[in-house]
Amino acid sequence: MATVVAAGFVDFEITWRKDVFGGAPQAGSAENFGTLGINFRARKTTDEEELAAALAAWSCEISNGTGEDGERERV
Repeated sequence: MATVVAAGFVDFEITWRKDVFGGAPQAGSAENFGTLGINFRARKTTDEEELAAALAAWSCEISNGTGEDGERERV
């Protein structure tokens, strides 16, 4: 979902999901990874403020692994 928001879309919603690989020759492989088929919908943001708000909701702090004092960076 974060990828969809990063592309400028909001109001992401999964409208349908199904095990589309059930009964297929490689169904076991798909099942091991929890693979499902989905349909989704989203809409393009109307302005930059709406996009910024959506992106802010997906940002988080992570350790950047370079700071001796446990520095964090926002991504």
